Amino acid sequence: MIELLIHETRGAFSDSLLVRIRDGKFTCQYWIPYDFGAARWTTTQQKLTVDKKAYQKGDVIKGRIDFESLGELIQPLPHSPTYKVKVFGVFKTIVE
Repeated sequence: MIELLIHETRGAFSDSLLVRIRDGKFTCQYWIPYDFGAARWTTTQQKLTVDKKAYQKGDVIKGRIDFESLGELIQPLPHSPTYKVKVFGVFKTIVE
């Protein structure tokens, strides 16, 4: 299994996307810590393209991720917004 962690920190905010690749299939899990309550995230779109079908330790993995998710507070406040998150772009890293 290959795990790709895409993490960003912007001052008081941070968010993470974990992509797991196993047997030619992948899953994505998105999360963001909230000070005001937990959120439920629903994946609305995900696409992963990589340059090879199999990798060994030390190989370079290159690809593109297109991911979209909607988030809502589990215990909503009055007029709680729905959050839309998009993570997209190319990546290149070494398999460890």
